[in-house]
Amino acid sequence: MDKMVMYHVGKPSDGAIRMSEIVVKCVKHINKSIGYMGSLKKDHVKVEGRVHQVLKLESEADNIYHEEMAKLFT
Repeated sequence: MDKMVMYHVGKPSDGAIRMSEIVVKCVKHINKSIGYMGSLKKDHVKVEGRVHQVLKLESEADNIYHEEMAKLFT
């Protein structure tokens, strides 16, 4: 909290909010995948689908990160 005051952090940017929403989506996919671990032989396709979704979300978050970093230096 001290650093937030020190760096005059105010309202989160739209990018930060979007990234936090992506994190929540990823956690939901991962949590669901963990639930399939007991029946992985049967449900491996479901796990693979969830992994694919997480990878897409990660790529989306990477793009947002780069956009937000660029805003800091423009």
